[in-house]
Amino acid sequence: MRKYLLLALTVLSAPAGAEGSNGIDALSDAYVNIRLARDPFAGMTAGLVDPASVRLPDRSETALAELDAREDALAQQLATLRTTAPDAALLNILLDTDRGLRICRRELWNVSHMTGWQIGLSGFAAQQPVGTPEQRAAALAFWGDLPRFVDVEIANLRRGLAQGYSVPQPVVRRVLQQFDGALAAPADKAPLLAPARRAGDAAFTAEFTRLFDSAVKPALARYRDFLRDDYLPRARTSLGLSALPDGSACYEAQLRFYTTLGRDARGVYALGEKTVADNKAAVTKIGRKTLGTPDFAATVRKAAEAADNRFQSEDELLAFLRTAVAAGETKSKPYFLTPVAQPIAVEPLPDFQRGSGIPSHYQPSPDPARPAIYRTASEQWARMSRGDAEVTAMHEAVPGHHLQTVLGRQSGAPSRLARVASNPAYFEGWGRYAEGLAEEEGAYSTPYAAIARRVWPGRGMVIDPGLHMFGWTREQAVAFIVESGRFSPEEADAMVDRMAAMPAQMTAYDSGALEIAALRREAEKRLGKRFDIRRFHASVLEAGSVPLSLVRDHVEAWIAAEAGKRK
Repeated sequence: MRKYLLLALTVLSAPAGAEGSNGIDALSDAYVNIRLARDPFAGMTAGLVDPASVRLPDRSETALAELDAREDALAQQLATLRTTAPDAALLNILLDTDRGLRICRRELWNVSHMTGWQIGLSGFAAQQPVGTPEQRAAALAFWGDLPRFVDVEIANLRRGLAQGYSVPQPVVRRVLQQFDGALAAPADKAPLLAPARRAGDAAFTAEFTRLFDSAVKPALARYRDFLRDDYLPRARTSLGLSALPDGSACYEAQLRFYTTLGRDARGVYALGEKTVADNKAAVTKIGRKTLGTPDFAATVRKAAEAADNRFQSEDELLAFLRTAVAAGETKSKPYFLTPVAQPIAVEPLPDFQRGSGIPSHYQPSPDPARPAIYRTASEQWARMSRGDAEVTAMHEAVPGHHLQTVLGRQSGAPSRLARVASNPAYFEGWGRYAEGLAEEEGAYSTPYAAIARRVWPGRGMVIDPGLHMFGWTREQAVAFIVESGRFSPEEADAMVDRMAAMPAQMTAYDSGALEIAALRREAEKRLGKRFDIRRFHASVLEAGSVPLSLVRDHVEAWIAAEAGKRK
């Protein structure tokens, strides 16, 4: 099926240079190496790096400047290349996006309770291989390097403060909560001691524990103390990215990164408003038909107050989610050509993340023999409705992210470049599309899911640019979130801090979902009775996590090929 992508990609016209795929292969490999140097964990998730060989990155000012220079050189070489190779257009977009993001100076305010390095390290510790002597030696070397890494992060943040860069104070407080929890955890639950607990080697366990106590834990405490004593008092009180140097330009660059579209902040905001209005009308119609309610607010309120839309305990929620995930797997089978081979488990958040603002999320496993995990914020069971829980389960598991990840991996051998592209709008857009697909499949067990899945979409496209570009206050954003009925005031407050920590990320979900839905309507219109939902889904998924413009090119080429079969 990659032939359709080949047909669709634009040929780069430029002065004479290296020809054919060999040139682009070399440039692509060079770019992948740069990306992995910046984020080695991304390479592990993409299956490009042996977890045993992962090392902490060098984020010093000198090292980052060197990586920027290597990207600039690649861009110059790419401009001289004439090729129809599929990766050429992708590489061009990735380089353009990465270089555009430099204006943000993200290394100077790299503090986040959502994507901070402390989150990546805890996930890595749970998976780091320690089954052989070589792997155990590599693990000791990795964690022995953590003090250096932490000191570089502190130095970068100090430079950022001196130059006017910081994250909002509420984000810092949430990160401090995570570090306090990790540092206070007993040895049998400390997230970074997971390799010692899993090794089954007494000598290694003792050595790893000594390393943790003498170097790792003090480094974490040093970073925590810096955030608490030095950083927090000087962190910004405003939520919006526009408060930073070049903040408005940074936000537009963030939009391009997260949505991979040419839509600016005002365009995203306007489309979000229209989407919200359309969804409110649909919810009102459902409410009148199923609940006898007159309008959106009454429908949302009655659904929220319904006794059969609530849980009695965390255990009940977990059991419900496991049943929902199984139903999603069963009901999705007729809609896809290939079954999902890798299992998925439902588990609560780790103890140190509970209550810190981390939402439910998908945790892939690069090893197909080990199950992926749907991590649910089950500690919030008293505030979570059954409809909300079921919609989120479909988004994260099947037909959502788990199916998307596994079938994307099974559909062939995407290039190394495509495997590190990791387009948020494609990834989260599919998750949002999957919420509606689950309803189409009949996977939802509760009637409240039809309401729950419509009350939120589009709102992130309004609130996010509202906060970062158009002067929205926290109170204004919280009120708009709570109006949806999907989130409590406490959850809305956490959502605002999430948007503050990840500018523009919340716009990716509906930007991607609207694009996939538009492509499906186009395919249905052009192919008529010959439209096959299974093959449409295959064409979307096999394109990989690439910019939406390339997904569109790929699917449109598939539509044209399918239409041509009728002649």
